[in-house]
Amino acid sequence: MGKFNSNSNLSSPATADAKQIIELLDAGMSVARINLSHGSSKITHGLLRHYNAAKKLRPYKTCALMMDVRGRTLRTSKFAKDCDFLPDDTVEIRTDGVEIDSTHDEI
Repeated sequence: MGKFNSNSNLSSPATADAKQIIELLDAGMSVARINLSHGSSKITHGLLRHYNAAKKLRPYKTCALMMDVRGRTLRTSKFAKDCDFLPDDTVEIRTDGVEIDSTHDEI
């Protein structure tokens, strides 16, 4: 399988299937990193399927999954209303569907 650290990047073709990820898990991989800056969403979904399949076959292995977004980019859906973000603003990101009012203070 070659040399690797306890954290390994999951990228094609090095981890093209679950078998190769199982080998990394068996060798002691503790963090799997997927860099979303490279490749398409189809490739990313494939890597996630392989990772999940490998974890199902090795449920006793502990391995975190870390996903990096591109630089300072965070991809979101459209906001319900227009908003401007200023330096030092605090942003609350929720995934539970609860809408919150803006807490931006006027100067």
